[in-house]
Amino acid sequence: WYQRRVHGKKKRWRFTMKLRPIEDHVVVKITSAAEEKKIGGIIIPDTAKEKPQMAKVIAVGTDEDLKKAVKVGDNVLYGKYSGTEIELDGEKYLILAKSEILAIVEQIMALREFTQANFESDVLKSELPVLVDFWAPWCGPCKALTPVIEKVAAEYEGKII
Repeated sequence: WYQRRVHGKKKRWRFTMKLRPIEDHVVVKITSAAEEKKIGGIIIPDTAKEKPQMAKVIAVGTDEDLKKAVKVGDNVLYGKYSGTEIELDGEKYLILAKSEILAIVEQIMALREFTQANFESDVLKSELPVLVDFWAPWCGPCKALTPVIEKVAAEYEGKII
């Protein structure tokens, strides 16, 4: 926040930053942030935690080959100790070079949304077992469980709905 006095009154502005990578670099938002781990009541410090290895691309540099391979919104895998980590507005980001990106994660099976209109036909009358996850966008534990549900969906593709 930036604050200054104008005619005896306080004026406040909030400045946010936008990262625009250059050449063969991408900016990614870390998506699999490690939760604080406790082992036998001992809290493991942040520096001892394993760095996350998957992140969502939020900006792509100007390199033409990079633009063909990686797009904003892609999930990418990177090495444990790759990139430069920064924090802006309380969010953690990583700046990666093209050579530090190991793979693009493509979702094999999209999760399906059931509604009142299709619940009976797609869930109750399904020939395959159905895994239904009731969640809300404001629910923290629901958000934390999403990657697990997606992994199960990919692992059992064709065997469950």
